[in-house]
Amino acid sequence: MLFVDETRKLLTTRLRRVLAPKGVRPYVRVNVKGKGVYVLVALNARTRRVYVSLAERLDSRSFMGFLYRLKRLVGRGRIYLVLDNHSAHRARYVLRQARRKGIHMVYMPKYSPELNPVEVLFSKLSEHLANRLFLSVEELMLAVEGFFRARGYRFEVDPLACIETAIKLQSHE
Repeated sequence: MLFVDETRKLLTTRLRRVLAPKGVRPYVRVNVKGKGVYVLVALNARTRRVYVSLAERLDSRSFMGFLYRLKRLVGRGRIYLVLDNHSAHRARYVLRQARRKGIHMVYMPKYSPELNPVEVLFSKLSEHLANRLFLSVEELMLAVEGFFRARGYRFEVDPLACIETAIKLQSHE
């Protein structure tokens, strides 16, 4: 079982708090361009291995390309993907091609990102990219790839813990 999600990272500099000596105002050069890259991630629930792909846009064709690469890496047999309800995930073309390849889709309830452990990875990725200046999409892509490579494409994220936390949050409402 793999948890799948995507996020868009922009050249626009994301500012976070920083530590600075008292009385010294920190300055950060920023970029405000709206160009960016989509980061598609699949997290293996058992091994905690992460599969990453970068795309200029996110539509049914680019998502299917990600699934083809994922299937080649995972190997033979059926694979089950747990994902959100993004339109690219539900396109007829994707559903038809995925079924042929032995890829089965399990959709999470709408508006429930807390159920997807990949969101934890995206939070860490955002922290890693914060307060950094990227002048080109290629530079941004290298930083994203470097983030995952530095961790050996493995993350100690417990998928069941995400689901348990979501259940606890719901019971307190």
